[in-house]
Amino acid sequence: MQIRSEYEAKRAAKRIFVNVARPRAKYIFMEDIMRFMTEDEAGKAMSLFEGAIETKKVSKAALKNWVMVVEEMNILNTVFLRYDNQKIFYPNNILATMPISNFYRSPDMGDAIDFCVHLSTPAEKIAIVRQRIVGFIESKKDHWYPKPLVVLRDVEDMNKLKMSVWFCHRMNHQDMGERWVRREQVVEEMIRIFKELGIEYRMLPLDVNVRNMPSISSTRLPSNWTTCAN
Repeated sequence: MQIRSEYEAKRAAKRIFVNVARPRAKYIFMEDIMRFMTEDEAGKAMSLFEGAIETKKVSKAALKNWVMVVEEMNILNTVFLRYDNQKIFYPNNILATMPISNFYRSPDMGDAIDFCVHLSTPAEKIAIVRQRIVGFIESKKDHWYPKPLVVLRDVEDMNKLKMSVWFCHRMNHQDMGERWVRREQVVEEMIRIFKELGIEYRMLPLDVNVRNMPSISSTRLPSNWTTCAN
């Protein structure tokens, strides 16, 4: 599987989690990893994930957030810099069999923001949302390329429309902090647009049946009623 973006890396992480973890499990445990490698190799793999050494398990969030920075490339091994600046040495013969996402050499990279609106939202308002989001992104020519896409992707649970904003940065994701700062600007503008247009998300109505409701008045008194009165 070739990984060309952070989005594809997260999708790959999800597939890895589903294939390695036990059915309906929320974590990957040491025993799960040992089905594919030796105990020593499994221990080294666990050490790469945040908090896995202490808890002896890997959550789906930790797997998705796993991003390593290449510190050195040597003849026999490659040195990675972990989230806490710990250096991890990997033999190159192992890396040769693994996909590696290289942000540094990647061209300008795309991004996506998913959101939902209620099924009853008028088509006119959706058109205005699309127009204003596109206009905002195109107004920041130093941050993003023109012609972003705002697409209606699906109908979920019979009460919400799933939409996505796809745009391309004028940078790759090597500077992950800057990427999230720029993405935040789009999210804030979207929130502003939703508030101005009065677009909200409402849950489906639920039928509640109440039976054998107790009477409003009761002759029973608390055990400390007399004490409090005195």
